[in-house]
Amino acid sequence: MKNQDKNLYYAINRTINMIQRDAEKIFSKYDLTRGQFSIMEVLHKNGELCIGNVQETILMTGGNIPVIVNNLIKKGLLVRKQDEADRRRYLLSLTDAGNNLISKVIPEHDALIKEFFSSVGSNEKNTLINIFNDLSAK
Repeated sequence: MKNQDKNLYYAINRTINMIQRDAEKIFSKYDLTRGQFSIMEVLHKNGELCIGNVQETILMTGGNIPVIVNNLIKKGLLVRKQDEADRRRYLLSLTDAGNNLISKVIPEHDALIKEFFSSVGSNEKNTLINIFNDLSAK
């Protein structure tokens, strides 16, 4: 393995860890985990979804989703109901309390991301997006 490849790997990891560390501070302020935030953000953006669609959108392993969903239900932030069209499926949606909470968290999270990448130019951002999309398509 080339040193350059390893250096790139470590640079990516450092960057991800920095963003996640700062994001965790925001989530913990609202008594949320990263997984809970991800599920709530997807439902806030898309409305009612089945568990499979949520999982595909946030790219989380299936084993984690039911535990996270159950914890959000216990907190009163999420409801799960049987799909009338297909009784084998369950649909998830945010409660009013869930919508109110995520409406506070998302702007803080967005501001964190904006600040983190503020020193990167628009063209550089597009280049990075293209590179990472190519890498993740493998």
